[in-house]
Amino acid sequence: MKKLKFTVILLAIMASINAQVVEKDKNIQDYFALIKAEWICDFHDSYKKIIDVRNGYIAFSTSENELEPIFQMALFKGYREKDVVVIHLPGYACGDIFACPTTENRRTYFLKYENEGWVDVSHVVLPQIAIEQFYQDSNNTNIVIKHAPHAINYELPRFGLTIRLKLEICEDYINFDYPDNPIVSDEQIDKLLKERKVLFLKWNKRLGVFQMRE
Repeated sequence: MKKLKFTVILLAIMASINAQVVEKDKNIQDYFALIKAEWICDFHDSYKKIIDVRNGYIAFSTSENELEPIFQMALFKGYREKDVVVIHLPGYACGDIFACPTTENRRTYFLKYENEGWVDVSHVVLPQIAIEQFYQDSNNTNIVIKHAPHAINYELPRFGLTIRLKLEICEDYINFDYPDNPIVSDEQIDKLLKERKVLFLKWNKRLGVFQMRE
């Protein structure tokens, strides 16, 4: 009889523990519901929505530009509740085309939800990313840094665990203040655009970080 009571109590404890684990295991919709207004723009009912809970991906896009969502969110599951949520607001390197003031440039946030609040963990989960990594020719790098409005575009995956990094360059603005005496030749600008490499960040679930790979 005592053995039976012990078994019942043990099963009850295990059920309670399992219930707590399930309760803590959030999906992409759970995290989306916790996002504060400071991270996103206002969404309209007319926006096309992708809510893929299974793959941990949410996106909103307009009918005018369905190829590049105005909002992306991806969930990268980690061990021991160390999930990382990535929010990407594309914007444009050449200027803001949206009414939302937070999209003047491309912005990407790497976040963890801890103690009922969002914590920026980009400095913890990301490797060093520099313009030099997009080019083999250092002359290209120098021109971009000195003369070209630019931004790094993070393409979040709907499927898989790899983020694509692309260097966006506003070539029309390079000689904007020098139309009659361009400081960068058309040939050099063509090189900037053609010789950019695409970089890849692969999520390492065991370590809880993104690692650069070719």
